[in-house]
Amino acid sequence: MSIPKMRPTFLLAVNLKHDEAIGRVRTLLNHPDGRFTGKVVGRHIMLTVSKTERHFWSPWLDLEVDEDDESPDASGTVTVRGRFMPHPSIWTAYVAGYFGLGTLALFAACFAYAQWATEASPTALWVVGVCVLVTVGIWWSAQVGQKLAREQMGVLREAVGEVLA
Repeated sequence: MSIPKMRPTFLLAVNLKHDEAIGRVRTLLNHPDGRFTGKVVGRHIMLTVSKTERHFWSPWLDLEVDEDDESPDASGTVTVRGRFMPHPSIWTAYVAGYFGLGTLALFAACFAYAQWATEASPTALWVVGVCVLVTVGIWWSAQVGQKLAREQMGVLREAVGEVLA
């Protein structure tokens, strides 16, 4: 069993011009069935499932459309980079949690060293252990969230692949 990536990615090489590729993805946002919502800003597209289907772990698909300068013909080729992630505020909370726990563990380790250097019992090492356990818990929750979002990730990936085919 492989461990899922924190932010799974994919690449699509598409034989379309830049504006046409973005226009096709934009059709997902304007489709009458309203299965997807998102925003298009320049060459950057954020796409997710509709509010009626969305839950806490619903994925957001970040698409970036880049022109391929090495295209052999004048028709143009673009590369679409897709990256799945949780809602941006959830992703920010995860990153802040990891950073905060890492900082706390570093300070606790320094304090434990100071305790040890002064021949006191390095009780601050308990804080380092707790930080490690909480970090593992946060990582585990991210893995569970990815498994719960897997079906919607497949739906988003398939929809993008179909409109760009």
